[in-house]
Amino acid sequence: MHTLHSILLSFILTVTSICAFAQQNKIDSLEKQLGILEQKAESYSVDSSKVKLLTEIAWDMANYNRSLDTALSYGQEAVAISKKIKWNKGTAESYSCIAGVYRSQSNYTQAVNNYLKALNISREMKEKDWTATCLYFIGQVYQDQGNYPIALDYLLQALRISEGTANTIDIARDLTYIGTIYADIGDDANALNYYMQALKKNEDLNDKYWIAINLQSIAAIYNSENEYAKALDYYSRVLKMAGGNIYSIYETLKDIGDVYKNQSYSISDLQNDTAWEKGMDYYSRALKIAREVDDQFTAGLSLNGIGSLYLKRNKLKEADAALSKALKLLKDQNTPEAIKDCYFNLSKLDSAKGDWKNSLIYFQLYTTINDSLFNKKKSRQIAQVQIKYETDKKQGEIEILNKDNELKNLRIQQQSKNILLIISVAVILLLSAGGFVYYRNKRIKRESLKQISEAKLASLKSLMDKHFIFSSLHSIDTFLMNNDAEAASDYLVKYSKLIRMILEMSNQAEASLEEEISLCKSYLDLEKIRYNQSFDYEFSIDPNISQQQTQFPSMLLQPLVENAVKHGIGSLTEDKMGKKGFIKVIIDKEKDKLVCTVTDNGKGLGFSAATIKGHRSYSGKGIIERVRVYNTLQKNKASFVLNDNNPGVAAILTLPYISRKQAVAV
Repeated sequence: MHTLHSILLSFILTVTSICAFAQQNKIDSLEKQLGILEQKAESYSVDSSKVKLLTEIAWDMANYNRSLDTALSYGQEAVAISKKIKWNKGTAESYSCIAGVYRSQSNYTQAVNNYLKALNISREMKEKDWTATCLYFIGQVYQDQGNYPIALDYLLQALRISEGTANTIDIARDLTYIGTIYADIGDDANALNYYMQALKKNEDLNDKYWIAINLQSIAAIYNSENEYAKALDYYSRVLKMAGGNIYSIYETLKDIGDVYKNQSYSISDLQNDTAWEKGMDYYSRALKIAREVDDQFTAGLSLNGIGSLYLKRNKLKEADAALSKALKLLKDQNTPEAIKDCYFNLSKLDSAKGDWKNSLIYFQLYTTINDSLFNKKKSRQIAQVQIKYETDKKQGEIEILNKDNELKNLRIQQQSKNILLIISVAVILLLSAGGFVYYRNKRIKRESLKQISEAKLASLKSLMDKHFIFSSLHSIDTFLMNNDAEAASDYLVKYSKLIRMILEMSNQAEASLEEEISLCKSYLDLEKIRYNQSFDYEFSIDPNISQQQTQFPSMLLQPLVENAVKHGIGSLTEDKMGKKGFIKVIIDKEKDKLVCTVTDNGKGLGFSAATIKGHRSYSGKGIIERVRVYNTLQKNKASFVLNDNNPGVAAILTLPYISRKQAVAV
């Protein structure tokens, strides 16, 4: 089955391909206008009218995949002229035009780079509609690449701006493509929600083109969920909108054939004849039109559906003829999902004919493609998990920010009340009452500062766990893509344990030392797998310390261990000298202090973190900030230093020794 994204694009291309000849005539006409303009005086060749003409031609060429090199040169010329005449809007539109050409060439890096140039100019101009459009285009490029979390983020940004400007056309556009992202990752509930919203907006606009697209997408979801009556209802609405122009939506006939084919396999024999006959009728009508407009892809899908229906009636000769033609057409189009279904039907056909050898061959071909698509499906599922995590995380940050604002408002309100109280009491009790109010205000201020510090600390901790979470997601994805199911399963078990601990501890201001050590060990076990067992680790705990009874600020030791892995082990990995890494964690009790030392045998502080590709260090900043806030509450009893250890680095965290009975929330 195609993804909803591919269905939507296929529908758009089907409609636009009907007018391809007319579009080529338009491009030819525009190029003639360009030639006439260039023959005029020099001043006419460097004004905004030429920029508009160049970008219009390039857009049309990119949209219809024609003369892309020429389109690129037109776009670059438009940028040069726009800059010369200092027309910022023209520059932004020209960069977007170039990006569209690169997208048509599947050069996604250059496409994003040029869209970002257009986006920056639009933001500087405070041109909100064009800013939203640039964000929308960038989201589409990432969606083309299958990078769904980033695509969704850009499209949601576009939607928020469009809603702010009340631009109904852009709102409907953004809602539609957000729906396709959710459909691609298998989140049908969210996809349906966004498609329904988009449909309502397009109905308000009376935009029949996009109404048809939304109806088509909604019907496809219902068909995939086996809600055949609803699917047929929405597909029939597409057909009604077409009127006599059946050529523009013949793919819908094929889709209705799919619904009846699926229905014929799931309903009783009494109803089966009707579903079978209707399926055959719609497939035949779709095939006839697809051949007339030379759409080999839809013709191949229709023939595959016809062959499947013949198989159900055990009409093997007719099935063989239809499926053989379907396979040839679909192979020419290089469409793995469609070819996979055709292989499966051919395997069933040869099995029914008793040709077990050929049946096995086709089944193996089907399995090979299916396994490849399975890996892509797993990647989409990981993307779904990542999207949910980001959504929940952002919601958590919003709640923390709201809490912080509430505390500040309460503090302001309290201060206002105190002013009134001071005035009232000063009149009645004069100086004696004034002293009482002063000490009372001082205590309230100290308690308010403590609450604010706690809220800030909770916010800091909520941001510290994202680094190794996404590294782990990437490692799981890599194992799956390499078909190493056992390693992926083992890694996933360890990863699940670590996530559970993080979720439990991230909501706690404090944990026991035993829990903190367990978290660090789980993290190191995961990193050992990710670094191919290139390092070992050891924990040395003072026997006089009761790990269960010793209180410890939750998730404060783990960033030290993380830095040792990324900086220390990372420097050895970059060096590629084969040296075995080693991390040691020492926890000692010195009088009323708890001294935590994390050492590694890497290259030390002199080794530039910039040499580690893609590395960005946040953990050190987070530790320093948490120690600063901790000292606000504990009166400067904590410290954190980094020393060269020759080899490697020693990170030393000193905290007050606090038993559970003495615990103070930090």
